[in-house]
Amino acid sequence: MAIRRTAKMGNPVLRGRSEEVPVDLIKSPDVQSLVRDLVETMREYQGVGLAAPQVHESLRIFVAEIPQEAELKIVINPLISPLSEDTISTWEGCLSIPRIRGLVRRSSSVKVSGFDQNGNPLQFEAKNFLSAVVQHEADHLDGILFIDRMDDLQNLCFVEEYVRYHHKS
Repeated sequence: MAIRRTAKMGNPVLRGRSEEVPVDLIKSPDVQSLVRDLVETMREYQGVGLAAPQVHESLRIFVAEIPQEAELKIVINPLISPLSEDTISTWEGCLSIPRIRGLVRRSSSVKVSGFDQNGNPLQFEAKNFLSAVVQHEADHLDGILFIDRMDDLQNLCFVEEYVRYHHKS
């Protein structure tokens, strides 16, 4: 396992559509190593999600974990479908856009399907913050950053100003 260097905004790997992982290769040493590295890197940098393009791998894989709220999710070749028209607005950050936060509106509940790290079909519902996290990570697989989803760029700020003016304890 290794902590990987993260791609920063401006790197072309963050703006392309990632390739699907052939199901018969999910259990390969390379894919398994990448999955372990994604989890370790996400945890090291105290993120709640990380997608393969963020570690310079253009593959359709992401991981998500919200401590004390949602167990580790490893999703390969995800499909995300909204479960309702309800939306939530959350202040998002990104390891590829360090020290920045932005207010983003997303579906409040989604169905996530794909494959787990063993190549088994996977399906779960994500609500509220977890819903926002999986949508954020899935966007990375299509070359979309959270700033592209913002309704109003006036709601873009440095993390220090977010803490001072917008963070609710």
